[in-house]
Amino acid sequence: VSAIGGIGFFLLGMNMMADGLKVIAGDSLRNLLNRFTGGTISSMATGAIITLLIQSSTATSLMTIGFVSAGMLTFVQATGVIFGANLGTTSTGWMVALIGVKYSVSQLALPIVGTGVLLKQFSSGRWAQLGLVLSGLGLIFVGIQYLQDGMADLNDYIDLSLFAELTIGNRLILILTGIAMTIIMQSSSAAVATTITVLSTGGIDLEQAIALVTGQNIGTTATVALASIGASVSAKRTALAHILFNVFTGTILFIFFPFIVLGIKEFASLLNWTEPAIIVALFHTFFSLLGIAILSPFIKQFTKGIIRLLPEKKSAITKHLDASIIPLPAVATETAMRALKEAAIQTLTATGGKFESLASGLPPTHPDIAMFDRKLETIQQETEEIKDFVVAIRTDSPASTARYTSLLHALDHIQRMNRLVIHNLNEVKLTNPSERIDPIVFQLEELIVESIEALQQDDLASIVPKLSGFSQRLAEFRKKERAGIFEVTAKGEVHIGEAFQYVKLILFVDGISYHLWRMIYHLSEEVDTSPLLS
Repeated sequence: VSAIGGIGFFLLGMNMMADGLKVIAGDSLRNLLNRFTGGTISSMATGAIITLLIQSSTATSLMTIGFVSAGMLTFVQATGVIFGANLGTTSTGWMVALIGVKYSVSQLALPIVGTGVLLKQFSSGRWAQLGLVLSGLGLIFVGIQYLQDGMADLNDYIDLSLFAELTIGNRLILILTGIAMTIIMQSSSAAVATTITVLSTGGIDLEQAIALVTGQNIGTTATVALASIGASVSAKRTALAHILFNVFTGTILFIFFPFIVLGIKEFASLLNWTEPAIIVALFHTFFSLLGIAILSPFIKQFTKGIIRLLPEKKSAITKHLDASIIPLPAVATETAMRALKEAAIQTLTATGGKFESLASGLPPTHPDIAMFDRKLETIQQETEEIKDFVVAIRTDSPASTARYTSLLHALDHIQRMNRLVIHNLNEVKLTNPSERIDPIVFQLEELIVESIEALQQDDLASIVPKLSGFSQRLAEFRKKERAGIFEVTAKGEVHIGEAFQYVKLILFVDGISYHLWRMIYHLSEEVDTSPLLS
């Protein structure tokens, strides 16, 4: 019972620490991941550092998936981050080996928990989150103490002497036991900590502990695999990279187990590390380093193979929308923004095509026009999927809130432009327009093409001033021209039907130019959050 309670305290403490550290780090983690993931080495180093900071390889994996989805990381870079996260997660084992079982921390644990609770209750912002971190750390130490107490009499209940001689069969049983421990606990860190704690009480020997840790490293892939069910292809690829890394490394260790254990012992003796718990922590780190050393030189071939195994089948607009990244607001917002940029490209391409076809004299019933309408209706449905994704995001900082607000504006303008083109363009007469509006229509067509290019090159800030100026000039033109055409119509100089057709064209062009400007403006990085314009 004490052991089960100890595992519970440990898992609760780990979750509290991870939650607090993620909020304290805030967007700095996102910036770190975005800035320092250039080559393979820097990607792996970034993955290791972030996992070390937040004590959660799962959170690192989720952030990585989000960045791949948002188009800010390539899959090769993401794989490097996953490799590094495997290394970073070994820090928990070192903490337990160097502090948790080496020193008596039970007397220190409760004051740490108390201090953390006081900070959480009576402060706000990052100080409150620091309280959460301290409470989590204290609970980890409480859990280790209960684990030690509960495992002290393990041999009275389980005869582990049956596995004393590590034959291939016994080794396989221990590895499978390690896999099961991680699946049950849903945390390889907790499983490894439990193993080190049992080892420190004499419940198992060093070789048995190393076999268990080998299985626990493989077992962590089960959690990743379960999380990827029903997720995006990006998430499945990232999960598969994680699974193959751990299974491949575990297989190598299983085959050469006696030689690797001997080598680890010899290396530890050179450093005068004699405590079995530290040797297990060293092995845990070696597990990840071995996989990195073997696979990182072939990371491009490795990722190409995974991409061939899991090709993309979903729409380019919605393929990255993955519910698993919703808990990371900044990453989820960028993913939605990337999806909206793709929706904008496709909307403008279809709009330009329909515009050109109608201007060339094709009737609204022509199959080409129907094709553009079907495309726009599909985009409209996919933007509804984006809306459902966006609704679930909860912003956690002023910067995220501002970006989220822009996201909502951009989504609204894309959908409104879409409806305008589907329902209103067929009623607008584009052939033989007035000489005064002819150059305006031509300029709008040019701006649509330029906007598509800016979206594809991710250089929206450069075109925003041009779109703004055009839309505002057109708004003034619309006011004057509408009043003027009705005035000459009243004098009998223009047929009323032609007048209304002309006004309808002016209003349509004005509406498209306005939505184009505001859409591109809100999709760009440089957004003024002033409420005066939407």
